[in-house]
Amino acid sequence: MHKIPVGTTIGGAYRFLLTQIISIIGTLWLPFLVMGALFCGVLYLTVPHAWWSGNIPPMPDFKTMLAVLTPIFRVYPLMLLIGLVMSSMMLVGLMRHALGEKQTTTFVYFSLGAPVWRMVAATLLADIFLLLLMAVLIAIFCATYIFVLPPAPAAMPAPAHMLFGLSFPFHMTQRALACGVAGAAKLCAPHGLAVAGLIVLWLVELCVFVYASVRLIYFLPAVVVAEERIGLGRAWALGGGNFWRIVLVFVVSVVPVAIIVAIVSHLTIDPIVRPQLMALHPTGQPHHPLMLQAMVVSFHAQLSIWPVVLVINLVQRIVYSGLICGAIGTAYKAVTAAEK
Repeated sequence: MHKIPVGTTIGGAYRFLLTQIISIIGTLWLPFLVMGALFCGVLYLTVPHAWWSGNIPPMPDFKTMLAVLTPIFRVYPLMLLIGLVMSSMMLVGLMRHALGEKQTTTFVYFSLGAPVWRMVAATLLADIFLLLLMAVLIAIFCATYIFVLPPAPAAMPAPAHMLFGLSFPFHMTQRALACGVAGAAKLCAPHGLAVAGLIVLWLVELCVFVYASVRLIYFLPAVVVAEERIGLGRAWALGGGNFWRIVLVFVVSVVPVAIIVAIVSHLTIDPIVRPQLMALHPTGQPHHPLMLQAMVVSFHAQLSIWPVVLVINLVQRIVYSGLICGAIGTAYKAVTAAEK
């Protein structure tokens, strides 16, 4: 169990981005454009063509909304598969540079070789493991909820909704603001200890899931590329004792870029999208029957400035991928060198 050198890893992330920027762009641009073209093609064949012109049909209830969404649900697995394969392709190409396996500059990259399919398989297996873990945590939470709050009032949120929406610790606060402190206290008082216990359980389960996700996923791309195997167990072992180091590396290297991206989006995309959303519902908080219309309005508004949206997303992908792969490659080389 070897520790990640935090300073070296952060430095390696930024060094890789700055010194290998041409290879990063060369590795990403073609798979990114192919992925975008495939997404647009699937959506064009699936989404009603009237939506592309902004003619959004009325959807007054959930049944109507579900009927409209059904064709999209049918092709959603295909879109997930496209995204998984293209993302795995880009990740393999970048990790080869980050690990030093490829020294020459990459200008164009597109591959469907064995390493890409290993990355696809590793990602799928990791996702399945995390989904199973989530299912177990949900089952434990729901069973505990039903056991400790059998006579809970109807106004209390459903257990699955609380866990999925991550809203349980804030539910009583929201109710206090919306309905008055007295009403919230009256609802909560008979179940005070049980509610407190459920909040603690929810926080513990959230920590368990985040820990498992970080420890399993962080080293997985490097293991797949460097050791030419799926290697979930190996990635888990390398992540042992490094959780807080990985979190610190992520915060220092990625969060500042995320803030910059959010500011750029706020200055470029939001001024186009927000007025149309406000016209749909002046309060800015559409009710459920209007949420799909809001999504379509947002999609159509961004379509009108698609070159700006494309550039922002491409630059975001380049910077994020460069920093993340640089950090993973640096950390992997450091911990494996310490093993020798």
